[in-house]
Amino acid sequence: MTNPTNPTTGPGGDPTRHPDLLRWLGERQADHDAGAPGLEAAAPVDYTDAFLNRLEALIKRAYDEGDGEFTKLTAHRQDPLVQAALWYVGETIRRRKGWVWKYLPDPNFGLRPFYAAEPSSALDHPCVGPADAPAESEHHWYPLNMLRRTLICVDDVDNEIDESLVGMVEGWYEEDEEDDEE
Repeated sequence: MTNPTNPTTGPGGDPTRHPDLLRWLGERQADHDAGAPGLEAAAPVDYTDAFLNRLEALIKRAYDEGDGEFTKLTAHRQDPLVQAALWYVGETIRRRKGWVWKYLPDPNFGLRPFYAAEPSSALDHPCVGPADAPAESEHHWYPLNMLRRTLICVDDVDNEIDESLVGMVEGWYEEDEEDDEE
């Protein structure tokens, strides 16, 4: 007996096999194979910390609104540059941690159309996480949210924030979890 396709996660309920995720990953791989269009300014394109720093600077130049907002980046998340950046951030994490790409339903809204045209607070983009982590786990990292965090200068109570892609990829999430456990 074959597993039916689950419209919310993919064949057999597997969030790593959602058809939209597989299409998106294929498109990003094809872009990578074609020379990473849009990322020429961050070349050489590799998975090093130096590349992540150049990528972050490129995203800030293109999408920073100067007031700690990330609405411009969110609104332009389908731009080739943002799509390439999302893939490279996620691929860097995937390769370094041995994780997998997933497309998970938003806990509040269910599965949204993949990269819906209208901005939404619902998670309509892929994440990376441990293969065995359940959907409701906090162990999924969303590259779009990571890019958005690099554009935030102050938090809700006006404390300065200095987030970087390298710091996030290197494990500040894990440091926060360790602090919570103490």
